[in-house]
Amino acid sequence: MARSRALFDVLGTVVGLGIMIPMVVFTNTGNYGNIAFTAGGVILGGFVLGFLAYKSDGVKIAGAISGLIALFGIVVGVIMFTAGETFAESVSDNLITGLVGAIGGVLLVVVGIIFLIAMIVAAAMFVGAAAIGSAIGGAVWKDKADDVEAATGAYQPVQTAYQPAQQPAQPVKQLGEIFCTHCGGTNKGTDDFCTTCGAKLKKA
Repeated sequence: MARSRALFDVLGTVVGLGIMIPMVVFTNTGNYGNIAFTAGGVILGGFVLGFLAYKSDGVKIAGAISGLIALFGIVVGVIMFTAGETFAESVSDNLITGLVGAIGGVLLVVVGIIFLIAMIVAAAMFVGAAAIGSAIGGAVWKDKADDVEAATGAYQPVQTAYQPAQQPAQPVKQLGEIFCTHCGGTNKGTDDFCTTCGAKLKKA
């Protein structure tokens, strides 16, 4: 029996995001632990989404979600770029504060760039993991076999091998008999005319 496409698409999305979001948002370890935990959440969530969703739907859904992630990274990155410039300009009463403002502004810009790159990488990892999960899920769920079985009910033209027309069976000729070429009647070898139709017999 084939899977319900809509049901498994929703199930894959809910479970995939349910795994990814907590691992990405609620990370309480050190900085390096945070990066590893976040990357693991993105990969595991994408894989589960691809595995549970119907065939290639998981990759399409992951692509849409990744597009939103990348867009979020772009928006935050632009905000940080702007904030960095504003910070650098606002803190400039004297040489020291100007220097601090410039450093702070550069740091904000660098953080914005890192955040933007991180969001794009996370989006790519999410789609890649979903593609791997989809490939494995397609092999496990066996939906292709169901499609083939469903297609067997479709119209298929009947093909029969060419059979040449068979010649009518000739009667077996007994010793001393002659067949009439006109009507096919059997005559004695001594007859000159057919006893059935009266036609002249042709003797070999």
